[in-house]
Amino acid sequence: MEDDEQEFISEFALFPSGACHPHKFSEKNVSKNRYKSIHAYDHSRVVLGTSTGYINANYIDNAEAKKVYVATQGPLPNTTDDFWRMIWMLNSGKIVMLTNLVENKKNKCHKYWPDEGEPMSTKTFNITLDRERDYASYVIRNITVVDRKSKERREIHQFHFTAWPDHGTPNTLELVLFHRRMKLYESVLGGQIVIHCSAGIGRTGTFVALDALSDYGRKYNRIDIQDFVNKMRKDRMNMIQTVEQYVALHEILAEAFDLQDTLLEKAALVAKCHALSMKEQPQNQTKLRDEFKMILDLKPHYNFEDYCVSTLPENETKNRTMHVLAADRFRAFLTSFAHIGNDYINAVEIHSYIAKNGYIVTQFPLPNTKADFWTLVMDYQSDTIVILGDENESGSNTQWVPADKEDIYIGEFNVKQKGTSAVFNGIEVLDVSVTRKYINTAHTLRIFRMKAWTAENSVPSSNKCTLHLLEQVESRRRSSANKPVVVTCRDGSTQCGLFCLMANTRDQIKMDKEVDVFQAARQLLIRRPEFLATFEQYQFCYGILNDYVEASDVYIN
Repeated sequence: MEDDEQEFISEFALFPSGACHPHKFSEKNVSKNRYKSIHAYDHSRVVLGTSTGYINANYIDNAEAKKVYVATQGPLPNTTDDFWRMIWMLNSGKIVMLTNLVENKKNKCHKYWPDEGEPMSTKTFNITLDRERDYASYVIRNITVVDRKSKERREIHQFHFTAWPDHGTPNTLELVLFHRRMKLYESVLGGQIVIHCSAGIGRTGTFVALDALSDYGRKYNRIDIQDFVNKMRKDRMNMIQTVEQYVALHEILAEAFDLQDTLLEKAALVAKCHALSMKEQPQNQTKLRDEFKMILDLKPHYNFEDYCVSTLPENETKNRTMHVLAADRFRAFLTSFAHIGNDYINAVEIHSYIAKNGYIVTQFPLPNTKADFWTLVMDYQSDTIVILGDENESGSNTQWVPADKEDIYIGEFNVKQKGTSAVFNGIEVLDVSVTRKYINTAHTLRIFRMKAWTAENSVPSSNKCTLHLLEQVESRRRSSANKPVVVTCRDGSTQCGLFCLMANTRDQIKMDKEVDVFQAARQLLIRRPEFLATFEQYQFCYGILNDYVEASDVYIN
């Protein structure tokens, strides 16, 4: 492994670095450069209008054709109109943005688009945001740009990847799925894709290489990464900025080439589910089993070092089982723990389809972690809890949810049920008020309990009840922006994993009329590899999605 690392370092050191070609126009327009050391080369720069028109942007070739991309810096306040003039001049229909506006308290890019309902104007254009769709790791914006003089209008798609750390590397699967989404969008405009991060070299270079080399590799079954990086650096300085990004590019391309063709439009999903239900065609079941086996083969295998906090002596008693632990990089932290405790709870943060912090998954509390559970709820200000199974089924009698009109005291918390619980379609619903010692404000939340889905059953006994639960939880999430849903089952894995898979894939088909159960499952297993331990769970998810589509179609009709 060390030899591989050294090889990457040696390769990276051979690339031309710094400003290797003339850049006199960049030096004449210092105020238009975000970073004083990042210049646009004269020979490949995008010329705005007349020959002296300057923007810090360069044309980049792909592996076979000239000027396929434009790599640029994130716009400054004084270059926003220039940026849109460039988009217009290029006849570009796609912008790929790979930075957040602010990172580590530093401005990385000026906000060059408006909010919905609040159009903005530059010297040359009127700009409106028609639609914004938020996903866990990216945002897609539909933007209309109107030339103020000619009144001509164009529709532009902006693809904004929000999960790439500055100078760091992204999750490879998340970036590849984002890239797939960008590629699937058809634009009537035929110009270059404009790609930018903050400086327009590191993340931008990595993404350009992903797009160019994945296309070339699929066509010719071979790629030369070193050669392509040299090719990019010929036209824009320091494309792919760090050795870490260079290493990541190899991993990202491997992920891209391995990406399975598992994205299904709604009609194709229904056809696949129909084929699965035909008992006389066992080959359909075999295909799904092979798909599930591939998911298990691709899931990460974490080492003891990945669970340092979970396995500390003082934390071992906080785990219901040592077979399901919270990996250090994904665990949820207790931020207001008492001085006698610490910040550990066996809980991991899980993406929903639309939010990075959509769910927190945890085990049923133990006698010594009941206060930790309510600390978790309060720290993350969650107002929705999903209980999957009977919390008393283990026989431990660990009461952490109050009965009707009852108060329970757990450590510094007073938990009180408001009114009486109601049961509909097999789902118990109860409203709870939580107060904390020395804090006068009560925190109210709603609990959904599906008792019938016990630990002995890997799948729910009722599709109808399951769909009702998913609908109720989604309704709560819509009304409580940016608050994670706490999902809990006995071991924090068996029922929780399937619930999150069903919720995420249901959201995907509702939002985008397409679904990828395979990739949704893979993303969950990155966070908790113990999820989805049985084929029956994977198969059940397809059945639930089919029932959801059929019910939705009946409702629409």
